[in-house]
Amino acid sequence: LWPAPDRVGTAVDPEFGQDTAWGFGGWFWYGSAWWLPAVFTVLAIAAVLVGAIGRRGQRGRRSRVTELLSAGHRTPGTVTAVSGTTTPDAALTLLRWTFTFTDSAGQTRWVERTNGFPHGSAPTIGATITVLYDPTRPGDKRSIFAAVTGGGSQEDYLRPGM
Repeated sequence: LWPAPDRVGTAVDPEFGQDTAWGFGGWFWYGSAWWLPAVFTVLAIAAVLVGAIGRRGQRGRRSRVTELLSAGHRTPGTVTAVSGTTTPDAALTLLRWTFTFTDSAGQTRWVERTNGFPHGSAPTIGATITVLYDPTRPGDKRSIFAAVTGGGSQEDYLRPGM
């Protein structure tokens, strides 16, 4: 990577002969030939693991929505809070929003989500949405999905940030 030192542990002064011992920085960079590749290897492995875990979670959500579209229950819900608005400067704006719906047992449920929305497509307070949930486990927030528009297809319920 770079040339070997004249003497390991010593900064050689060929002009005046005033050699000095390496400090922490000298030893740090001398050893980087071993620790730097290890750091990059660990970062690469961590990136692969995080990506694999994310894809696995996305596949799980996608299969739950597919399952719920055939065996779940759809009901209207109401948006009760939205943390902000979308911006035209970003492809997606992450917003925290809350909606409420009444399950098949008559219990009102409140759900808070953080999702990405393209400009102009954020939910508005008081808007009616379609809520898809598992009637056997209406309190399981992992099995509650909301569609701001539509509600007939799987993609209506899956938003970035879920």
